[in-house]
Amino acid sequence: AARGSLRPRSRARYYTKLGRAEEKLGRPDRAYDQYKRALRLDPEHGLANLHMGLSYATAAEMREANRHWRKARRTARRTGDRELFQMIKTSKRYFQQAIEMVERGLPPPPPLDLDIGMFDDDDDTDWDW
Repeated sequence: AARGSLRPRSRARYYTKLGRAEEKLGRPDRAYDQYKRALRLDPEHGLANLHMGLSYATAAEMREANRHWRKARRTARRTGDRELFQMIKTSKRYFQQAIEMVERGLPPPPPLDLDIGMFDDDDDTDWDW
């Protein structure tokens, strides 16, 4: 399909996946650009916000990292997206550790590797957060 024929949400998902691929290839600047494109199309895209937050955390830009992480969390709550919730739950400790390290003047931890489909759908995770 031609690029213009995809709905904005589908295109946002596409750019988020491209961003993940760029990260895996060790190109964080290109990944950031893809997440930014996704968020221009859909500012509330949970996965794009989560990965943008991780990108900011890796770059020690904790205010922006926290803003995007919280946006992803709100989206997961609003939509009931269990997989996104699991990814946010997994990333929470990373964000806390990154904030602590940056506040001490240390570089943030290495990037966290979260992938779509990495969690089991039958997980009985508590949704009360």
